Parts: sequence; C-alpha cells; structure tokens
Amino acid sequence: MKSILYIAACLLPVSAWAQSTGEGSHHTINSEVFGKEREIKLYISDAIAESDDAHPVLFVFDAQFEPYWDLVANTVNYLSAVDQFPHVIIVGICTEHRPKEFTPEPIDERTKKRWDDTPLGGASVLSEHIRSEVMPFLEERYNVFPLRMAIGHSLGGTYVSNSVFDKEGLFHAVISVSPNMAYDYGALPAKLADILEEGKMRRAWHFAGAGTVGDMENLFRRNALVADSIYRANPHPNLIWDFRVYEGLNHMNSPIHVISEGLAAFNEFWNISEEEAMAYLSDTSATYVSQLQAHYQKLNEWIGTEYPLSADMINTLGYTAAYSDDWNSALGVIEWGLSAHPDDPNLSDSKGECLENLGDMEGALASYTRALEVLESVKERYSAEDIEYYEEIFKLNKDRATAALKDAK
Repeated sequence: MKSILYIAACLLPVSAWAQSTGEGSHHTINSEVFGKEREIKLYISDAIAESDDAHPVLFVFDAQFEPYWDLVANTVNYLSAVDQFPHVIIVGICTEHRPKEFTPEPIDERTKKRWDDTPLGGASVLSEHIRSEVMPFLEERYNVFPLRMAIGHSLGGTYVSNSVFDKEGLFHAVISVSPNMAYDYGALPAKLADILEEGKMRRAWHFAGAGTVGDMENLFRRNALVADSIYRANPHPNLIWDFRVYEGLNHMNSPIHVISEGLAAFNEFWNISEEEAMAYLSDTSATYVSQLQAHYQKLNEWIGTEYPLSADMINTLGYTAAYSDDWNSALGVIEWGLSAHPDDPNLSDSKGECLENLGDMEGALASYTRALEVLESVKERYSAEDIEYYEEIFKLNKDRATAALKDAK
C-alpha cells in the first residue's frame, strides 16, 4: 500500500494530527542512589504502544517545568508522526536541585571557594540514577533499543554536553541548548580538548546552540564557541559536532529554536532524506536497496548494534522508487522489508503493487492474498477503524488482480 507520508500530503490537517496521539504519565522511583523517591515523566505515542519493535529513549531534563516538558514532548511527537524523527520513548527527568545534579565535580579552586555554600558536582550521581534505576524501570515495561538521546537547557545543557565529553558513554546523541560552559572557569571546553588530544573520543553526536541577547546568554555562547573552536582545530571522526549561533535569541526563547533544529539535524543524520534516496536511485554503480542497506549498516556500526528499521520507514523508501516509476528498485526494498517484518500486512500489499506494475499478476494476487491473511493474524495490533480501512484496500487490490487474471485467460 502507498506510503502514509504520501497520503498525508493530501490529508495533513486530518491524518497527521490523528497519528500524533499518545499518553503521558508520571511515575515515582524509590531511588537508592538518591536515598529518596524520584519522579519521572513518560510520553508514549500510539505508534510505540501498538508496535512490537524496539525504540530508542530520549531523556528530557528539567521535566519538572511543565511548559518546557510539554514543548519538547509535543515537538518530538509531531516530528515523529510526520516521519521527520524516529519514534522514541520520551522520558522526563524531574530535577530537584539543578546546580548540584547537573554539574560535574568542580576542578578549579576558585569555583569551590565561590560556591562553598551551594552543593555542586552531583552529575555522576544523576547519571548513576539513570543507568541503574531509570533504564531498568523502562526495560521492564517497554522494548527498549540501546540508543539513548538527551536534551538539556542551560545547566541541563552543561550536563548533557559533559556526558559526551566524559568517557562514561551514557548518551549517544545530545542536544545542548544554551549550555553553561562557563561553569568551573571553562572546565568543559578544557575536558573536550583533553579527550580530543588523547584520541579517545567515543562515538557520539552533539548538537548545541546559543543566542546573542543578554549578558548570561552571551557569556555561555562565548564559552561554547571556545569548545567549538577546540573541536574544529582537532576534529575526531567519532564525534559528530554541530554548534550554531542564533542571532536575536535570549536564554529563555532559545529552546524553541535550538531543540527543533537539533531534532531535525539528528533526523538528517539518522534517516535517509528524499533527496538522498533520489541520489541513490540515480547512482547506477549499485542497486538502490544495497545503497540503503549500506547507509543503515554505517549507523549500526556507529551505535554498536543493529537498528530495527520500521516497516513503515522501509515502505516509504520503497515508494520513493515507485513514484519514480522504478518498480524493480521498489520491489527490492519491499522484499528487504519483508525479510525483517514478515508479519507486516502493508508490506505484503506493497509487494503486490510492485509485482502488478511489473506485469506479474499471479505474484501480485498471491501477495494481496497474503496481506489479508497476515492482517487477520495480527488484528490485535490495530484499531477496528484501521482494520476496516486496510481490509477494504487489500480486498480491492485482490479483486482487481483476480479480474485481470480472468480477463487474460
């Protein structure tokens, strides 16, 4: 069946928002690490709730601030619903003492003296809480893919950036919004310089941005620019680095722009854009499907495990070729998808459409029939409305193929 993304181009006001539903919830973890109860928030989209696939986790820091949590969760959810970001399990970490929980242990004696009345340096405790308590909590309830992402603003940005510059490997990809890299007299840029010089940078993706309005924002921006210059002077292939300056933004409106652009940048890194797919189709040195597989193999090597590419995404990539009337290439992609998702009825239907357009009506009929059989076996995954819709489409396709074969005799 044609890609949902194609249909949405005509029905965006109805279909895109209909797919963006989900459920938010609050949970309490009895934390041995902190010695007290800790609150987290979850947002699980319907696409995740109805899927057996493993999904990455996106941590949002400062989730105790409800408007900020809503901004991030809704932005991610919208982009996922329109295939512009992976479907992720969104986890909000509610912070009780930001200066203590978000900062690494201070190194400079001036910091220790200046802030001797304010607890600092508890970042490692927060990381241990996430690693040993939050992650097991999630893994007991969901099929979690081992790709961890994080978004942090201000001192939250300090924390997520430090997690990349550190060697602990808690997060694979972070969006750092107006990070306070002035903390501890520039200790974070210095840490980045050390790890790059040592050549021991682990694989990570780091997007950061800061505005130009306000004394505090300019202080943070200047120190982040120091980190940017350090990376550019000594880049490392394991670290994918992107720092952007946002003219006219201050410390409190920077999240709106930095987060949305950071999410888009990660999607560009992770998924194949329509432009890239078209370039693969034009490249005759290798098949379309082999180039797609090579792209995701590189990502698998980067993350260290195989990413479970969704049936919907593979179907979309297949129809990119179909819209160019390259049904052979489309068939190759759909068959690749079926090898990973043999019980996806939509892929079986799409295979039928490919075979029909290639003139193999018997094969098309078999695939349309298979789509109906698979749909019947996995009905529990879909709403009654979706089942009715799919059954109608699949039966129309099967009847058309049956009639065509009768006419040919």
